[in-house]
Amino acid sequence: MNHEHWFAASTLLLSYALGSCPTAYLVSKKLKGIDIREHGSKNAGATNVIRVVGKKAGIFVLVFDFCKGLAPVLIVKWLMPENFVLHTMIATATVVGHSKSMWLGFTGGKSAITSLGGLMALAWMPSTLIGILAASVIKITRTVSIGSITAAICAPIIFLLMKQPPAYTLYMLACGLYVVFLHRANIQRLRAGTENKF
Repeated sequence: MNHEHWFAASTLLLSYALGSCPTAYLVSKKLKGIDIREHGSKNAGATNVIRVVGKKAGIFVLVFDFCKGLAPVLIVKWLMPENFVLHTMIATATVVGHSKSMWLGFTGGKSAITSLGGLMALAWMPSTLIGILAASVIKITRTVSIGSITAAICAPIIFLLMKQPPAYTLYMLACGLYVVFLHRANIQRLRAGTENKF
């Protein structure tokens, strides 16, 4: 294994470890002494922290989870700017870490915010459009899951139309499918009319 392969392997592991940091769980435990996975929607994410613990705590979780996706990709892009495949692999590692945290028995959040952080690092302009789309849908529907699912479905189309590197567009397709998969319980509640409003 050459130097570049060692670098890729080590950064992937570090990115997964950073993504695994269970921000929502730790903040809720510190402030309320509770396991956030046992309250509200039982999701270890920023939205549930806002509902159960409070707005300030939820915003902290949101920003930290966003940075978990953003920082590793920015660093690797700076070190290896032409390795588009590695950029997407790093973004994937943080998303998988967030949803399958090694500290929470390989469970976690829905990865929407961490995914957006990685996307902003990959390509800020199409990612900004995706963020605006998600925020607009959430404001109209008052339902976070609808915004997340809509953004996940539209993201690869936006990346394709804006002529991003093929590796980035394929990543968006895979990431979008993964985020929709993680929201399957939300989809069932939406169909039943029992999904939580924000």
